[in-house]
Parts: sequence; C-alpha cells; structure tokens
Amino acid sequence: MLKNVILIASFLLWTKLASAESILLSTDVPLSAVAQLSPQDLKNDLDILLTTLDKAYGGKDILPGHQYVDLVNNLKILSGNSASISSDEFCNQIADFTERLDDNHLTVHIQDKICQRKWATPNVGPNSGYKNLNSTWSVLVQHIKNKSISVLSIQKMSPSASPDWNGFLETVQKLVKAGSSFVIDMRRNPGGDFAKGLQMAAILYGVDKVEAVPLPAKQIFRQRSPEAWAVLANTSRLEMQSLTDAHKPIPSYISENYQSLLEFREKALQGLIPALEVERFGQEKMDLTRAINFPVYVLIDRNCGSSCELTLEALEKL
Repeated sequence: MLKNVILIASFLLWTKLASAESILLSTDVPLSAVAQLSPQDLKNDLDILLTTLDKAYGGKDILPGHQYVDLVNNLKILSGNSASISSDEFCNQIADFTERLDDNHLTVHIQDKICQRKWATPNVGPNSGYKNLNSTWSVLVQHIKNKSISVLSIQKMSPSASPDWNGFLETVQKLVKAGSSFVIDMRRNPGGDFAKGLQMAAILYGVDKVEAVPLPAKQIFRQRSPEAWAVLANTSRLEMQSLTDAHKPIPSYISENYQSLLEFREKALQGLIPALEVERFGQEKMDLTRAINFPVYVLIDRNCGSSCELTLEALEKL
C-alpha cells in the first residue's frame, strides 16, 4: 500500500492504491505526506513508480545511451533498502537519479516541494510582467529613445482554457494591426500548454488555422496508454485537491479537464485509442504573403522551456 505523497513529473504516487497496476488516484486518497516509510512501504511505492515509468513514461524509448535502464536499475536497488527512510530523503534519492537524465520534464516533488532540481541560472533579467497581477500574460509600454514600444509579456503557458488568457489573442491582433515593432518577453517562461503560443503564431503569420503555421520538420511521440491518461488525470486531481485544501473554488475548466482525461482513459482501456500516438510536423507549405512585414523581437533566457521552446519553433520561419 502506497504511503507517501510523491509527484514525479506528472506521476503521482499516494496511499491506498490497490496495486502497481492501479495508477489512477481515487477521490478518497489523502494527499498529506508521512514522516517515515518502512522498508515495505518504500518497496511498494517504488513498485508503483516502476510500473508507471514502464507504462506511461514517454521518454523511456528515446533517452540516449543507457539512461533509462540505469534509472530503473537504481530504483530497483533503492527498493531493496532494509532501513526506514524519511519522506524528504526518499524524494531526494529518487531525484538524484532523475537529475542524471536528459529530460527536463522529469521532476520529483513531495507536496509543494521540488526535490533536488538543478535549475539553470537565468542571466538576462526578470520577465517584464512579473509585477503584474495576471501571472500568465500582460502588455505594457516602454519608452526607449523617444519611442513607445509595446512589450507583450508571457510569463507561463497556463492551460488554454484558463481565464488568465482572456484578451490575449485580441491584444496580439491589435499589436499586429498597429503595424509597429513590438517585443514578446518570454524570459523565465517554464512552458505549459502550447495552444496559445501556436494561436499567437498563426496571427503573426496571418493564417486562419493553426495547422497552417510552418513548424520545423519533426515527429512527436505521445504515450496514450490507460496508465498515461491516469497520470494526466492524477495531475488535475492534485490541482483540484490543492485548491480545496486552500479553501478556494475549483475553476470549471480544471474539473472539466479532469473528467475528459478520465473519459480518454476509459477509451484507452477499451482499446479505442492507440497506445502510442505519432504526430508529424514540417509538411506544411510555407506561405508568408500575409505574415507581418515588420520586426518583432523575442526575449528569452535559458529557463525558456517546453512549450516556450515550441512557441519559438512556431515563430522560427518569421
């Protein structure tokens, strides 16, 4: 029986999971950490973690060299620990192994604490929108050399259905219509949901559909197993529980997303969804006839990650 609250990337490990095959969290699972884990608790937790990695982790087949095999072997060695261990030490030990991988998406958490993460140090200043009440995006005007320059700050890629994005695409359209150079500030943007970045790119290209945005040639592989959908649903479940614990209302888009993920998991269990989805990009014909004809400057730093990087790829051909 799983005894600890550990989040590994999107892999959520909690008490009362029936077996290593049952990754989906039930609604009665407590989300508080325990102080100590016995050797048997630790082994049970790691059994579920190993099953989750095997069934739901998309990086296992593409990590270079023997990184994934080494991770699994190290976790198996750890599961043979014959002494009790604190929750914090357990989290740190797993993180020691995951930090050796070439995968910045794979992080280890216990409740709100991130264990052993080696963040890159930014060195070009903070995002210009950090003092704004909206932590997702904002727009401001900077006065430089007797010119007024609009700066569109995007601090993180919140879920596309979040009300934090209200007015964002309309603002991008106004900036394009004005026909003057502006700045997109994505410093320290860790990523998230790529949808708004892609929609912004479509506006700058002057195309009606995001499918017409010319992305670099590549393939994306996505795990779509029942376990992968369970992991995603667990992430929403954690967010909902955190809001409840803080006595805050749960936005409808979060609960709707949770139900949608449960439905996808059920379809995967019925064999209606392939376990691996492959999406190919870079086949679009490039049409820049309607694209902006003035410079747009993009500020980034080494902490621009995930969907922030995808947004940069979407803007590349401009």
